[in-house]
Amino acid sequence: MKQKIVIAGIIIVVIVIVVLQILQSNQTGYIKIDTPGIKTRMSLRRGWWSEQRVSSGVEPIELPALKYSPRRISLAVQKGGTEWVISGFGPWGELAKIKVKKDRTTVLKPGPPFDVKTNVRKRGQSLSISPLVIGQAGEHYDVRVRTRRGPLPVPKLKIVDESGKVLVSDKFRFG
Repeated sequence: MKQKIVIAGIIIVVIVIVVLQILQSNQTGYIKIDTPGIKTRMSLRRGWWSEQRVSSGVEPIELPALKYSPRRISLAVQKGGTEWVISGFGPWGELAKIKVKKDRTTVLKPGPPFDVKTNVRKRGQSLSISPLVIGQAGEHYDVRVRTRRGPLPVPKLKIVDESGKVLVSDKFRFG
């Protein structure tokens, strides 16, 4: 008897969720990615199984009025015949929860100005220094910038003392 009640309860919850999804999908709002001069692409997750791709442009993009969370972002700039691309996979800062409201436009402002920081960790005798590239909304990007020809060389690092004497000169290693 208890098992039948539990199964009936689960079925009712599933039906309610499906009906709410159908009702919400009929309501739409808009997203505009505000990154002037930068071609921006974002992959947004809605719910457990659905994904929506949005790009920067002049006009806002119409979407179902739901909550979204980013999965990936890429920013591309054309300079001197070369397209430079930087990508991010989170953490997302202010972009972690994107709410599209009915008949409203949600404006997203990822990308520059960037804040470049380092994450320093000591493990025994080793010191690990990881560069961080953080966008204006607090979103994190991979430090490996690439072009159509492939990734750029690994960034180099110098640690100097107050007098300018080089204490360590090395390059970053990924992995």
